[in-house]
Amino acid sequence: MEDLPDIRQQRYRILGEIASLGDLRPGRLTSRFHRCVKPTCHWQKKGDLGHGPSHVLQFSSGGRQTRHSIPAAQAETVRARTEEYQRLCRLQRELVEVSEQLC
Repeated sequence: MEDLPDIRQQRYRILGEIASLGDLRPGRLTSRFHRCVKPTCHWQKKGDLGHGPSHVLQFSSGGRQTRHSIPAAQAETVRARTEEYQRLCRLQRELVEVSEQLC
């Protein structure tokens, strides 16, 4: 077991990281390329990725899975916010573990 002052210091560090979090958005952003069905499309060449990427935010709302299309111009902003949300979840788990040690 660690020393009590060290555990308290961990707790303060975690709380400081939580305080420094940016904007949050739950969910997961996925980016996809789509194959074109038009035989004359230039994306039909072998090795081409296809049309896209298109961005979709998936999250749970009211017990149901929800999906929203995200414009390409907003994709990086949404990705950063979902990563901040994941960081919050990780810090929350760490805070609970440290709090249990303090108890």
